[in-house]
Amino acid sequence: AKIQFCGPTGGDAIEAALKLVKTATGRSSILTFQGGYHGSTHGTMAISGNLAPKERVQGLMPDTHFLPYPYAYRCPYVVGEEGHKLSSTYIENLLDDSESGILPPAAMILEVVQGEGGSVPAPIEWLKEMRRITEERGIPLIIDEIQTGIGRTGKLFAFEHASITPDVIVLSKAIGGSLPLSVVIYDKKLDKWNPGAHIGT
Repeated sequence: AKIQFCGPTGGDAIEAALKLVKTATGRSSILTFQGGYHGSTHGTMAISGNLAPKERVQGLMPDTHFLPYPYAYRCPYVVGEEGHKLSSTYIENLLDDSESGILPPAAMILEVVQGEGGSVPAPIEWLKEMRRITEERGIPLIIDEIQTGIGRTGKLFAFEHASITPDVIVLSKAIGGSLPLSVVIYDKKLDKWNPGAHIGT
């Protein structure tokens, strides 16, 4: 793995992760999830589900595609506990559909437990499916562990509950031990950007 030390906020690390995967893949589309929250910068607002902060900010990052997150209580498919199976089936079919309108994505980004979206943990089976679907199609998987990382779910990282390995992990909050710090940890195969491609001033 490689480590990119970013500015002090999680939002800055998400911005770095987006630049990393776009540089590495040469693609522009980002797959993200309804209910997700990744920050309040221009790029992170574009990939977050919350509508209120976006209402007065025009021209957010294009090529962002929102997918259904499995939430049994407020299931987007209105089937409750089994909704995660429909979600993964829908996403796989969408990515394989030549008429979907979505070009091969630069990445999929998700939270294992949606924080601002209502403390919603993703089913383990669904997480495994997201890893399989992205891995088989060469789509980098970014896991946003800003709120869940460093032991907050009972394991060092929340994705470890599903025994998966993402391509990119974004950390902030707890990683600094009360000091402002954020990092991106990523598979070295993605390390195709130049020195200084993401810096702070």
